[in-house]
Amino acid sequence: RLVYITALRDIVFARIMQNGKPTFFSETEDPITAFTGLWEEREIIYQKFAHFTVANSDSIEQTVLKIFKQLNIHEEKNR
Repeated sequence: RLVYITALRDIVFARIMQNGKPTFFSETEDPITAFTGLWEEREIIYQKFAHFTVANSDSIEQTVLKIFKQLNIHEEKNR
């Protein structure tokens, strides 16, 4: 199963920028513009291929529990 783990855009941007501007951002754009372009481009693809999406808005442990719960639900549906 493919799980799309997401969080609020601002939170993801802040996490990425903690260690400075990453090399996968365009050098000609400011970081927020580069990030927004990548986010919009990739989010469509991630949603298309994901079997389900889990919001990473809690602790790591809570997010993992959400994933396990969704995996169990999908396993039961496929039986």
